[in-house]
Amino acid sequence: MAEQPIRSDWVIIMGQSFHKVELLKLCIIFLLGLLLVIGIASLVLYDYQTITEEEAELVEVHEVSKQGPEVEQNPVEYFITQHFLKTRYNEVNSIRALGTYTAGEVVMDFELLAKQPRYYKQVLELNERRVEVGFDGQALWFQQSYPILDEADKALLELNKALAMLECAIPLLTWEYDNGLNERGSEILSAFEILPETIWNEHPCIVVKSTQLLHYPVYHYIDKETGMELYRRALVVVGERRQKEDELFYAEPLEGLKYPIPAGFELFVDGHLFCTAAFDRVEINRGLMSYLFKKPAGDD
Repeated sequence: MAEQPIRSDWVIIMGQSFHKVELLKLCIIFLLGLLLVIGIASLVLYDYQTITEEEAELVEVHEVSKQGPEVEQNPVEYFITQHFLKTRYNEVNSIRALGTYTAGEVVMDFELLAKQPRYYKQVLELNERRVEVGFDGQALWFQQSYPILDEADKALLELNKALAMLECAIPLLTWEYDNGLNERGSEILSAFEILPETIWNEHPCIVVKSTQLLHYPVYHYIDKETGMELYRRALVVVGERRQKEDELFYAEPLEGLKYPIPAGFELFVDGHLFCTAAFDRVEINRGLMSYLFKKPAGDD
């Protein structure tokens, strides 16, 4: 009978003899060491990344600190920016509106003119009788072809001049701010004040106080959603210790226009309806010559 091969407990690797048990121990030790090295490497890499992120944050904080604290935008500047975006009145250079002007039972033809930077004029006409009130950028003037208003009544005359200015200066906030910024720089901000918000006629409104148009404050109620001016009011001084409360209610914007110009207005004096204006046609940026706003020669 042939002899069975004898099972060996030794393994020969590269000419060297290794006992199988010892070789198995060496393999286990090698694997444990490899796992330990991988674990240490992972921890070192994680720490490096953490330190790098912390250093980046420190650098960012340092850069911000060098620039100083963030400057909060002035409330007036913020409001005007939003007003520009919603109405684009800063793109409007001139307005010519034609329609009717109703005072009591009298209905007159009405023309309203406005031009950058500070030119305003209105013309009322009935049966060839004409009344004009204008502002040439420096002074307010009045002229009539027929004595409809008693010019000897200074209080009445001053009231009508002020009312005309309130009526004509539709893009007042935009124009006064825009032009004042060019002429006076940041000083123009003092001519406006943002007052606490309010609900007016069920509309959340921003209230802006301005002192640029007249010699006394005008309060503007601006719809928060649309940026449109819905209402403005002022106490007009018409004599010593005499004031008239004037309120201007704007109509909805005229349809079909590129810019949201109101379709008219209602004017109240001391709580009573003084007049109503309705525009049939509005021309925007058609070009108006400055001489149109000058007081005609020969009338002082």
